[in-house]
Amino acid sequence: MNTFFLDRAKSVAGIPATAVSSVVETQCGVVDHTGFRSLLIIVDWTASSGNTLLLKLYEGSGGTAATAVTLDPLSAPVAISTTTTGQTLYQVDVSGFNQDVQASLTTGTATAVTISANYILVDSNNDPALGVGNQVIPIRKKVM
Repeated sequence: MNTFFLDRAKSVAGIPATAVSSVVETQCGVVDHTGFRSLLIIVDWTASSGNTLLLKLYEGSGGTAATAVTLDPLSAPVAISTTTTGQTLYQVDVSGFNQDVQASLTTGTATAVTISANYILVDSNNDPALGVGNQVIPIRKKVM
C-alpha cells in the first residue's frame, strides 16, 4: 500500500464518461508532470461482453506526447477485460518520462461500452505553498 500526502497531489484532465460502439482510441489531454513522480490512472468501464480496453501511455515535450512508452512489468498496451463492470487503479512512475504524458483507452471490438478515466498526479517533489488552493484543510464533525 502506498501512502501519499493529499497536499502533494493534483487532479488533472482525464477522459469523461464516453459511450463507445466502435474500435476507437480515446485520449486524455496531455499532462505536464513537472514536480510529480507518480501518475495514478483510475479506469472505469461498463460490462461489455467480448470487448477489451487497451491502456496506452505516450510521452513527449513542448505540449505534445506522441512517443509510445514501453511499460514494465506490464506489456504495452495493458489489456483490460470488460466482461463485468469494473474499475482498476494503475500507478505509473513518471520520474523517468519526458515532461509531457498522455494516456489513451482503445476499444478492442465494436461492442458497446462506456469508459472513463481519471488522472491524479501524486508524490510531489515540491512542498505545498501555504494559503494557496492546493493545501489540505481537515474538516471534521463537531462533537457537542
